[in-house]
Amino acid sequence: MSKPPKILDWFLDACCPDSRPDLKGNFLELYDDRLRERGRSFANRKLLRDTFSIIPLKFIVKEERHTPVPMFKTNLKIARRILLKNRMYTAINIIGLSVSLAICVLIALFIQDELSFDQHFQDGDKVYRIAGNYSQGGADRVTSAQTTYLIKPLIEKDVDGLEAITRADFTADLVTINGDKQYQERAMVFADSTFFDVFRIPFLKGDVATALDRPENVVVDRTTAIKYFGTDDVLGKTVALRGKQFMITGVFEPLPGNTHFQCSIVFPISGIKQWYPDWVLTNASGTSLYTYIRTKENFSAAGFEAAVSKQIAARWGWEGSGAPKYFVQPLTSIHLESNLQGEAGVNGSKSTVYIFAVTAIVIFILACINYINLTTAASFQRGKEVGIKKVLGSTTRMQLSQFQTESFIVATIAVTIAVILARLAIPVFNELSGKTLGFNPFIDPLVGIGLLVVLILVGAVAGISPAFVLLRTTTIGMLYDKLALRSIKSYLRSGLIVFQFSISITLITCTLIVMDQISFIRKRDLGIDPESVVLIPLQTPEIASKLELIKTEMTRVPSVLGVSASGNKVTERVGGWRQYKTDPAQKDVINCASTAVSYDFFETMKATMADGRAFSKEYSTDLLTGYVLNESAVKFLGMEDPVGKNLQGTTFTGSEWFRRDGQVIGVVKDFHFASLHDKVQPVIFYLASAQTESCSWLEVRILSGDMPKTIESLKKVWANVAGSRPFEFEFMDEAVAAHYQAEDRFLKVFTTFSVLSIMLGGLGLFGLTAFAAKRRTKEIGIRRVMGASTATLIKVLSADFLKLVLVANIIGWPIASYFMNQWMTNFAYHAPMPVWVFIGTGIGVLVIAFLCVLYHSLKVSRTSPVRSLRSE
Repeated sequence: MSKPPKILDWFLDACCPDSRPDLKGNFLELYDDRLRERGRSFANRKLLRDTFSIIPLKFIVKEERHTPVPMFKTNLKIARRILLKNRMYTAINIIGLSVSLAICVLIALFIQDELSFDQHFQDGDKVYRIAGNYSQGGADRVTSAQTTYLIKPLIEKDVDGLEAITRADFTADLVTINGDKQYQERAMVFADSTFFDVFRIPFLKGDVATALDRPENVVVDRTTAIKYFGTDDVLGKTVALRGKQFMITGVFEPLPGNTHFQCSIVFPISGIKQWYPDWVLTNASGTSLYTYIRTKENFSAAGFEAAVSKQIAARWGWEGSGAPKYFVQPLTSIHLESNLQGEAGVNGSKSTVYIFAVTAIVIFILACINYINLTTAASFQRGKEVGIKKVLGSTTRMQLSQFQTESFIVATIAVTIAVILARLAIPVFNELSGKTLGFNPFIDPLVGIGLLVVLILVGAVAGISPAFVLLRTTTIGMLYDKLALRSIKSYLRSGLIVFQFSISITLITCTLIVMDQISFIRKRDLGIDPESVVLIPLQTPEIASKLELIKTEMTRVPSVLGVSASGNKVTERVGGWRQYKTDPAQKDVINCASTAVSYDFFETMKATMADGRAFSKEYSTDLLTGYVLNESAVKFLGMEDPVGKNLQGTTFTGSEWFRRDGQVIGVVKDFHFASLHDKVQPVIFYLASAQTESCSWLEVRILSGDMPKTIESLKKVWANVAGSRPFEFEFMDEAVAAHYQAEDRFLKVFTTFSVLSIMLGGLGLFGLTAFAAKRRTKEIGIRRVMGASTATLIKVLSADFLKLVLVANIIGWPIASYFMNQWMTNFAYHAPMPVWVFIGTGIGVLVIAFLCVLYHSLKVSRTSPVRSLRSE
């Protein structure tokens, strides 16, 4: 029988009423007769006329209606039987969808938390943080989240656009209650009286306008009030800090965890100003505090930044490229978009949010591909069923409702299991990600609505796709099973398999490269030995003044190998800068990071001298004129053979800055103060003394044998010298490892997702192999009869799938290489891209794919040829 043009055939399908499927057959028979008698043009015109003539029937002849409830019950019964009959396909679909949806829920909670940081502040869009970009000489600059203590009085009256400005110092200290109870507060803030004008935190008790007006006032949050006194009715009660009494004048609502700084107790800066070193209070180029502003309407960030930089440069006489440049950061962008030196806490990363979002989408797509592939593959076995139903009068709507009922049942079960899995996995995910997330789909509307939308979409799409393929085929084609024969060679399915495994290969390759890079930076020589070193903060100027006594007493502990001190924590970037000249006639000064150290600092840290010598008590001039430079500082200053050459610098006496003419006595080999994300910082070292700055950290190298006993001995020495001040310490190797905490968490989460992605791909391939083996049962039986071996049959069944996985490798490798090259830019030092990762991933995925195929290949190849030939 001849067929009309496709457009006419489609139009005829659209106009035929569902209640008269016979009309199309009648018209096609007439078309064939007319074509033979009068030609194609005549036949086409008549068919078009006949089609127009039946359009009214589409609306006049009503389809037989079926009562919805009984019909739905029937669909449920049939769906249950079909799903139970195809247990393997059903289980694979439910497992794949539920696991992927659970992952999506966890990632959605993570992203929701990251995006919500600092969004809870009233009018938070008007709050900004002032940060600075400071010169280190030449074109080299460093950007810090902190500013000088002096910035507030310089700009609050002379720069337009400000509604309020406050300084804030986020710190930790010991609070005493009723003279005997002591609490270590790690969310303490020293701030100006305008702190609550900038951050409009709800007050529960007290007057927010006057709460911090007096130097002896203090404000606490409700949780802290209850912790101290068992009640939040604490106005008028007192707390002690460093022996000074403060009266509680306000209680505020606790800040949620999604804040870029933590704040549980706020002391006025005016009340603790005397505890700051003088260089903090007078150093215009220092970075010691955070500065926040609340702006007026029509605030111009660019205009404000220019005005602030100009005002401060004019006040302190800075000119040209050496002047600091100040800029503002919106409060709500700090957590995800700021990664400056001296951040108030560990910030997130917008790139991490993007990566997790893409990962969630990709994993969900992988599960959907599995679902659609397997559902469509399984539906090909139902061609005869659908054909017989059509012959018996089943309409398109009835058939479609059956497929969608099955799909919605699977989707509903998968979503239910996903919710249960997500709730069970929350504690583990929190540990991996460092979050404190919770999940309740009935309370969290966004996630709940998202799951509902996913249920509807998955149910609808997965139900329509197999129905669309089957119902567009002629009844004769279904009964002769022609559809299934064509579908085996489906390019779409092959493309989906390639896409699925390309993603899995990309994820696994990226994970292995991240692991290799983290291993590389952990094993890289830092230039100093962080093992068995205890870092102890000298918490107050009073304790720092007893440095020599503390060192002497700690050195007497038998297991202590050495004690030194420094003005900067050895695992953090040096934050203090001084101005230097290598030649007195030099016009421009060079700003370079500098820190005070004790005599035995380099020996204790096991740093190696590249030239000259370290500080020594045998040379009395070292105390006031000696300088030791690291190799990067030598290059930075442009010096050649620096040992013995003069270096003019600056130092602080306790009340004012003065020139310090000195001499370079040695060059120490470069060692890392901070992480390997950055290159070695140029640093100039000088001896701490009463005439310079004091030290603020102790470094104690101990024997690794009996750590607990040694720590107890150090604690006793501390108690004898520091009195009631708590003994705080950390191990240097742990502090170094903390630099890569974000990478560690990222790696753990990403590894989990990568493993799950390959599991989803394997599940899908396992199911598709089962389908292929079942469809080729007769072929395999014939091959067995013709003498084919088991190895030959395995090759026949696995070849097509393994070729697709090989193509996926070729696609996945360059994608992984590109993204990892971008990620590696976060590190100043990184390992070369390991070739073994790409080869190993490719071989590993091929082996997994082969194992998935092997099971069904062996199963079918061992089946009796007689049974295979009788399979239908």
